[in-house]
This record gives sequence, C-alpha cells and structure tokens, in this order.
Amino acid sequence: MSNSIKIRQIEIKGFRGLENLKWNPGQGMNIILGGGDCGKTTILESIGLLFSPSNSMTISDADFWQRKSDEGFSIVATISVSEGFDFTSGNKTYWPWEWDGENAVLPLEEADEPPDTQDPVFKVSISASDEFELLWEIIQPNDERDHFPIGLRRKIGVVKLSGDDKNDRDLRLVYGSALDRLLSDNSLRSKMGHAISQYPLADELSDDAKTALEELDTKLKENALPTGLDLGIAGSQGISVGALISLFATKDGVKLPLTNWGAGTRRMAALQIASADNENDEITLIDEIERGLEPYRLRQFAKSLLGDTRQSFVTTHSPIAIACTEAAQLWFLDSKGCIGILDKEAIKAQQVRDPETFLTKVPVIVEGETEQGFVSNILEKLLDTDPENFGVRVSLGQGDDQMLPVLEALSNAGIAFAGFADNDGNSAGRWNAVSAKMGPNLFRWEDGCIETNIISILPDEYLPELFKDGDGDWDGYRLRTVADRLGLESKDFEDIQNAVAAQETRLKTVIIAASKGDSTGIEDRSTKKSWKKHAQNWFKKADGSGGRELVDHLVRSEQWSEIEPRVRPFFNSILTLANANAVEEIVL
Repeated sequence: MSNSIKIRQIEIKGFRGLENLKWNPGQGMNIILGGGDCGKTTILESIGLLFSPSNSMTISDADFWQRKSDEGFSIVATISVSEGFDFTSGNKTYWPWEWDGENAVLPLEEADEPPDTQDPVFKVSISASDEFELLWEIIQPNDERDHFPIGLRRKIGVVKLSGDDKNDRDLRLVYGSALDRLLSDNSLRSKMGHAISQYPLADELSDDAKTALEELDTKLKENALPTGLDLGIAGSQGISVGALISLFATKDGVKLPLTNWGAGTRRMAALQIASADNENDEITLIDEIERGLEPYRLRQFAKSLLGDTRQSFVTTHSPIAIACTEAAQLWFLDSKGCIGILDKEAIKAQQVRDPETFLTKVPVIVEGETEQGFVSNILEKLLDTDPENFGVRVSLGQGDDQMLPVLEALSNAGIAFAGFADNDGNSAGRWNAVSAKMGPNLFRWEDGCIETNIISILPDEYLPELFKDGDGDWDGYRLRTVADRLGLESKDFEDIQNAVAAQETRLKTVIIAASKGDSTGIEDRSTKKSWKKHAQNWFKKADGSGGRELVDHLVRSEQWSEIEPRVRPFFNSILTLANANAVEEIVL
C-alpha cells in the first residue's frame, strides 16, 4: 500500500493576494482556471510553503495581504493519510479530527488514546508573525498546537513544478526532493562528504596560492588558533552538499545534467522521478502545465498525471491542457479570490466556442454578436482602453438557451462574473433563479431583445438614419429587407414610407422585424429563409460592429439617457470586478 496524503481542505488567510480563501479540492487532479493576478499561483505556493522540507524559508512584506505584515498570515490544511502512512514524529502521536464531509470536526469519543474515527484527518498549519518568523504547527482536536517537524514534512513530500526556469529542485539530491525520497539513502551525504574530504584539493593550488595558505596557517598558530589548514567542501545552513548532485543523462554520447535540458523535459523528468517512488504518493504542484511542452507532449504529461493516484494542483492558460484533462476537476478562481467548481457538462459547449472565457479575470458572457459589440463599446469608453487589458473578456454565449447553462454553472460555483442576455420568455423559472444569484452582474431586458429595446425608443424622425451607411449614403441592403416585407419591388425610401402609410403599419415595427430576422407566420420555406437572413444586413454582424452602431445611434438621437439608468448597475458591477472605479453616470 502506498503512503498517500490528500488535502481535504485548505484555508489561506492574508497570504499575498489572497485575503481569505477556503477550499475543499478534489482528491485527484485539480485544474485551477482564472485570469492573471487572481491568486492561482499563490494557492500552489501556499501548499508548497506549508509542506516545505526546509526551515530556511525567508519571507518579505510582499508575502502579506496588501503588505499588512502586522496582521500576519496563516495557511491551514486538513489532510487525510493512508493506512500505510505513519503520521508520527519520534515518540509523538498526533490525535486525529473527524471529517464530516465538509469540515474537520471534533471526534465523538473522548479517551486517553486517539479515538477510532470513521474518517480521520489531521490539521497542519504555517503562520507568519509581524516579525517575519514562520511557525509550522500541528493543530490537535483540543486546540493544543505541536510543532510540525521538518522530518514529517519531508516524509509527506511535495513535487513542485514552478512556472519559472529554476525548476530543477527535484532533479537534485536536495533534502526532501523527489530524487532524495526515491533513493532514500540517508548515508549517501556522509559518504560524499568523507570522499570529498579525502581528496587533496590543496595539491591542486598554484605555488603562490600554496604559499598564501601556509602563511595563513603560521598566523593562526601565532594567535593560538586552529592550524593544519587544508581545503574541502562543506555545506552550510540552507545549503547542502547534496544540492550539488544532479541527475545526468546522455545526449549524443555526452553526459549532461538534466537541470540543463529544456523546461518541458525537466518537468516531465521530475514527474517521472516522483512517480517512480512506489512507496509514496506525493502531492504534485504544477504551475502553467503547458510551459515548455509541445501539444503532443502536453497531452502525454497530462495523461501521466491523470493516471496517478496522487493528488495534483495545476494551473493553466492553455485550452489544449483543459481539453486533454477531461477526468480532472475544473475550478475557477475569480478576481475577488473566490474559488468554485465548474460543471464540465454545463460549460463544455462554451469551452469549445470560446475557451478563453475561463482563462480570464472577469468573464462577461453575452447573448450574441450584437450584444458583444454593444457591451464592448461601452466598456472601452468607461475604461479608456481595451477591456482585456483589465482582464475583462466579453464572450459569446450563442443565444439565451446556450448561455443559460453556463450562467447557472458559474453562479452555482459562487464565483464572480457577468452576463448580458435577451428575454424571450423561455425558461422563466431558471432565469429568475440565476438572476437572483447574480444580482446586478446579470442584465436582461424586461422583454425582448436588444434591437427591439433600442430601436423602439428612437424618435420616428430619426429612423431614416438607420438606413444609411458610415458615409451617410443609403444602404441598399437594408432598404431591400424592409421593401420585401412590405411587398415592394422598389426599395426607394419614399416608396417605403408611402407603403407604410397605406398598410397602416409603423416603419419602426418593420425595421425591428427586419433587424431581428423575424419570419413569424411565413409558410413559404424560401421566403422564410430569406427573411431570417435580413438580420445580417442590420446589427447581427460577426465582428460586433452592429452593436457598436446601436450605441452610436443612441448617442446621435440623444436617447442614451433613456437606456443609461437601466444598464449602469450592470456596467458598474463589471468595473468593480475589474478593480476599476464605478461611475455615477455613464457619459458617452
């Protein structure tokens, strides 16, 4: 049986960019998604710090939430251990808590011996004082705290594959590294030290250097200090001789240290070293799993992780990584430091449409291209730059029915995001439920779609402007769509006006129907198909320019003030999520 450690829960308070995070991760592969600077790497580094195999860690004021070092920070993990894992230190036995499915609770039994719990767990922590001192502890069920010894932390083992180019610790014989745990030869360092000490390094010195060493020996003797000087290799605090020992591999007949190979090769090799230790299932931390890996090697790497029984924590910005880890649990960390699980079945279509939806800081999911252009245009004016520079991505939801499951999945996860949708009256109960959860983060028209709501408030005298292009000339395609609906051969605007009056309808009504591609009541298949395509000549443009045009018409017709109070809470919610200032009025 392998010696396995699993993190059931981790609580991070005041560490770097995370003010207060509580998370119950999955017991297999956990993929953490989200935008930049949300704290994904911080989660991995907090776990690495908690189980650090060394006491020589140093911290700075940047490691405290908002640099408030006077408040300290703490990282607490509730862990389960396999039956084969000896969670003791010397003669010290630690009492377990009981896991109730969500939290560690007090065991039901009280005795002089550790109780026989049905699902025993242990609580371990690291905290930092305002004097920048780190304290590792084991928290007992009676709230007593014992030292969390370095030997036990090394026994637990963490394989950490960072996102930088210094990821070679597990390829060296460093205390607690994957290579160290694999070889498990505690006598090797003393043997190396003895062998090195026997090598006559002083004999290799130049004549001048030998003379200098002899003169130093004489001075020490004159001052009653140790003599018989020689040269040798010795470790110091935080540095061991073993750190100089690295795995070598042969390439083109030459042996080279693995630490000098490519980032992807080093990462995959470190993982294989860890998995080769059949006695231990280490916790694996991988920041930016795609780093240094071609797509085929990334799939191979992910497959290796998924095939392990170990618990792993992975961050990624790669759609390929997400696609090839279907068995993993997906988590989204939002801009406010809240993490929630994603329903893979509910979001898989959105992943295909726009995988970057889940790789951004503030996802804004909109019904279609018109809404995308409308929302993007206003955000650009509010932020005075591309919204993506603030980590805000406006993603297509491809219709109310398609986007509703995505909104439900994200809102059920309890994370912060935004949505902009039409209101066609379908699935009212589900929409009401998601609206209640999202609050101002979701904007829906009271009835109908964006074209209906905006065109309906435009003055009748302004309507001819809708038929003109950017140069002020008549748009023949738009005139044709309205003429067809009025049964006209001519597409002259004056003829259209006369037909509207003769048929006792309103020009605005016909324009709205054409801009929506409305074919209600049309039985002829050819005509029905043609009328549906009318919308493409109006505001449903793939590049979102139609939505931008609607903003322009609202401003030019001086009707923006009619819409502004309705949409302002929605846009202010996005600004808040993006850590930008909310506005009292959206001035365009």
